[in-house]
Amino acid sequence: MTFNWRWDFTWEILPQLLWATLNTLVAAGIGYSIALVGGLLLALAPLDDRLQD
Repeated sequence: MTFNWRWDFTWEILPQLLWATLNTLVAAGIGYSIALVGGLLLALAPLDDRLQD
């Protein structure tokens, strides 16, 4: 059994793969940012109640 690599197909789909990689990184960054802000809000919310007493 042999495997023939098709470089023409590789170069054809490379721009789509790069865009998909960029979209994945952007989506991960946005998700991380939302989780970070949400986690900080949840972590600091009880502090606000304790400071008012």
